[in-house]
Amino acid sequence: MDNYYSSMGNGYSRGSPGDKIEKPIIGIRDIGTSVTEGRVGSFRDTIQTAIRVGANSVELSLQMGGQAGISSGAESYGKDERQELKEIAKANEINIMSVHTPSNIGNLSGYAGPQQGFDDAYRRKEMDEVRQAINFAGDVTNGSAIVIHTGEFTRPISEASWAKDSQGNQLFKGFDEESENAVIPIVDSRTGKLLMQVRKNQLVYRPKWLENEDGKYIDYEGKVVSLDERVPEYNEETGRFEVERRDWNFFEKEAIEMNDDKARKLGRPLKEKEVMTTEIAFLNAQLETNIAQSKGWARYHSDSFSEDKKMLKKIRDAKEFYDKLDESLPEDEKWKLMKELPAQTILGSLLPSESKPIPELLNEQLKKVEFKIEHTKDSSIGYEQQAMESEIMKKYAMPVAKYAKKQSMKSYVEAGIYAMETSTSNNTDKPIFIAPENIFPEMGYGSHPEELIELVTDARTAMVKALSEKKMEEPHGKLDDEGNPVMVNNPNYRGYSKSEAERKAKNHIKATWDTAHMGMWWKYFEPQHGETEIQRKSRFDKWYLDQVKKMKKADIIGHVHVVDTLGYADQHLPIGEGSMPVKTALEYLKEKGYTGTMMSEAHGMGKGGQARQMLKTWAHLGSTVSMGNVYGGGGAPGAGRVSFGDVHQSYFGSHRAPYTIFGAYAPSNDWTLWTQVPLE
Repeated sequence: MDNYYSSMGNGYSRGSPGDKIEKPIIGIRDIGTSVTEGRVGSFRDTIQTAIRVGANSVELSLQMGGQAGISSGAESYGKDERQELKEIAKANEINIMSVHTPSNIGNLSGYAGPQQGFDDAYRRKEMDEVRQAINFAGDVTNGSAIVIHTGEFTRPISEASWAKDSQGNQLFKGFDEESENAVIPIVDSRTGKLLMQVRKNQLVYRPKWLENEDGKYIDYEGKVVSLDERVPEYNEETGRFEVERRDWNFFEKEAIEMNDDKARKLGRPLKEKEVMTTEIAFLNAQLETNIAQSKGWARYHSDSFSEDKKMLKKIRDAKEFYDKLDESLPEDEKWKLMKELPAQTILGSLLPSESKPIPELLNEQLKKVEFKIEHTKDSSIGYEQQAMESEIMKKYAMPVAKYAKKQSMKSYVEAGIYAMETSTSNNTDKPIFIAPENIFPEMGYGSHPEELIELVTDARTAMVKALSEKKMEEPHGKLDDEGNPVMVNNPNYRGYSKSEAERKAKNHIKATWDTAHMGMWWKYFEPQHGETEIQRKSRFDKWYLDQVKKMKKADIIGHVHVVDTLGYADQHLPIGEGSMPVKTALEYLKEKGYTGTMMSEAHGMGKGGQARQMLKTWAHLGSTVSMGNVYGGGGAPGAGRVSFGDVHQSYFGSHRAPYTIFGAYAPSNDWTLWTQVPLE
């Protein structure tokens, strides 16, 4: 049948029998499709569409459960329905290769917005959805990716290390003024609440530190002192201490100076958690001002406290003496204890002077001194407490990136171990693995390829420690009296060797690379001076492909969403319909040995829907199909295999009608009009 051809085909005489179209790097069976649930039906319904399209594999995209009027979410599928899905896939020879958690899940750090900050209850809710997806995958797949959107915390795009190239040129910027007006949150590591948001264009007044001619800090006696012992410069002419207005650049330098000083004192390089960041140096400057002011007022109110206590004792002793004297005097002699008081000075001579008994005067004075002591005590203690609270805030203030990453690692370790154990208990052929997906650039950390690499590699490292080390740092970051992390028993310890733990972590934590989401970095890609739009796009395409190479080298990609974009929106275009070098990138991965899954996401597709998405994708990749599969009889001699571009929306494999028709396709020669008039 391979040499059979139909004379209906225009290309029956094309080429020689030995001619073959070059086999594409990525074939039909390499690209699957995603199916969703919800208002359009359950997976039992939507998976049928993928089967009819001809997909070899599918991704099941879950919706949030508990929505009004909609039976959706992993928990809406019982044992029988899960078994039915598995049997449908087996009967139709289609593989369920991935499960997408609800898109409502935007992070695993527990970030619930600026008002709530990082909330453990919110993180628990997100993790419950992930566990449901893992359980679902364990029941309906033989091993799969569990796709989770990343957006672990918000951060200014322009401030990231990858936002500039090696020459210091700006590559990415969220908006034109972002470099100057960026807002950087700071978190209380005890509670996860946002302490404040530092603005880069905010100015702070700081003391002008006393220095010698060599630029070293000195005290008022000219002695060289350390960073912690520096003193403000005093102006003899004005009788005031000097202060200066400081901007973000000053605190960048001060943070470096503080880190160098700390490393010098410790005699070793600083660990990541010990490094002072610019935003913390900025916060500390404000807190130190508050601390100094509070301590100053505390001293002011407490200065007279000792003298007031002495005065109080004297008044009480005097009152006791005069009270006894008053009791001993006869009534007609008590006038001797009367004391004339001067008129009120404010009104002068308008008020007459008056006389009061000395015991009564002492009692009034006693109440005044007691009130003053109480006021001094409360004020001084209040200001001391303010100073102490600011000191504690300095101790527990943490950059949002550091705190959020710690929370995310906790979640990814839990999810990775849960996926590992679900794979074992369900005896899946392949591992179930957690697969964070790079989401839109503006959604936050994890959306940039280098962040995705960091997220996966750090999560793997944390999982290795969890599986192989008996002790761990206290989850809420508690410190001992010396400022070191408090160590507690590790609940995730499984007794694995480090090498075995590394293998487990690599198998159960990988990345989902979304080709369109990465293309959306185009709208934040900074043009160079004098550069044309074509030159800019060429430079972006190179960046795009370089990032793919970085991710492949880091060996993090386990799943791919194959979609295209024009760079400004996530419209789920078939590849080739957008402007990104997706085909080149996918072919590079395959050539370098990538064996993971690839899914074409057809959500939101317009005319043609999933079928158009798949056929357009296959066609763009150059996938071929036997002409026998087109109209049941193989190709013409020499036609061999033709591409989907030759088949889709064509006429029996051609883009034009046949020149001649005959046989059963032609009208009968005996056919005539009812009028019997011959048809010429």
